Amino acid sequence: MQREKRFFVGLLKDSFDLYVSNLGFLVQASICFFIPLLILDNYFAKNKMFCVDDAPDGLFALPFFWMVLVLVVFMILFFYYVVVILKAIKHVDDKKHITISELHAQSLKDLSGYLIVKGILFFKVLIKSIMLIVPGIVALVQYGFASLAFVVDDKRKGEALEFSSDIIRNCWVQYLDYSLSCLGIFIFILAPIVVPFDIFIQAAVMKDLVWIARVIDLIESALMLVASIFLMVFYYHLYKELKERYLVKKQ
Repeated sequence: MQREKRFFVGLLKDSFDLYVSNLGFLVQASICFFIPLLILDNYFAKNKMFCVDDAPDGLFALPFFWMVLVLVVFMILFFYYVVVILKAIKHVDDKKHITISELHAQSLKDLSGYLIVKGILFFKVLIKSIMLIVPGIVALVQYGFASLAFVVDDKRKGEALEFSSDIIRNCWVQYLDYSLSCLGIFIFILAPIVVPFDIFIQAAVMKDLVWIARVIDLIESALMLVASIFLMVFYYHLYKELKERYLVKKQ
């Protein structure tokens, strides 16, 4: 038990060190997703909160076709962001220099393959969920490393899912324990930062200072997005360590 705790603390420390020392580069890599998301969130999703009557009522007020189109575009953009940020993390971890333009060029090249992996994952989870909810949840956990297997180890199509399943089957308790513990710590640290922002936003709205409320909300959302990069860094380190355990046990 003590060894596992030290292992988890070591993962957190390694992740934090890499995150802090390369934050500028990782944020630059993430802008392709962060800016559109912030615009959509601030301009569409928050109008009711800001009490704006003459502005767009939200994404779901759009005609059905445009709503679906926007959701599909953002889903693809999110998948692209995952490829970009994981490649960026891998390069800084390997201490290999790469420019932002080169990073995006490599990510665009791999996007179609990544979409295939996510498509296979979706249908596998869907089929198992149709039979029973529990098998669907189990499948979702088993394939949790599929994205990393594709980006980090160049596993293609079904091979990425199988490799993820092999790793997590070998140590699924540690996978869930470390993942949920990191998420819990992240929320615990972030909550005291988010709450004051929300109080200021509500105070600005009550005084009819909508533009100030929007600016504060934009700053809050941007900080949360930048902080969320840490979760990706931690997940990358978790994949590396659990993969090493699996390969050692396999020998």
